Amino acid sequence: MVVNLAEHPDEWIDIVRVKGTELEHVPVQWHHEIAFQEDDGSTTVELQTTYPVLDDRDAMVRVGGERAWAESFVKLDAVLTSTPDDECQRS
Repeated sequence: MVVNLAEHPDEWIDIVRVKGTELEHVPVQWHHEIAFQEDDGSTTVELQTTYPVLDDRDAMVRVGGERAWAESFVKLDAVLTSTPDDECQRS
C-alpha cells in the first residue's frame, strides 16, 4: 500500500521535509506492507515501511516513529480486547 502523506498538517510535513532543502517539493509517499499472522487465538500484526527517500526514514527515527507505532498498536489492542462494559466505564 502506498501512503501519500500530503494531507497531513504542514507542521507534521515540516518534521520530515525541511523547507528550503532540495527535498521540499518531493511528494511524501511511503510504502506500507502489513501482514496478519494468526497463532493460537491471537493475531500478530507486522508493519513494514519502506521510505523511498532515505531522509524520511531518518526523520521518523529521529522523532520516535517506531515508538509512536508501538503505542498505537497498544491502544488498538486495548480497544479490540475491551468489552461493551469497559466502554461505558470510560465515558
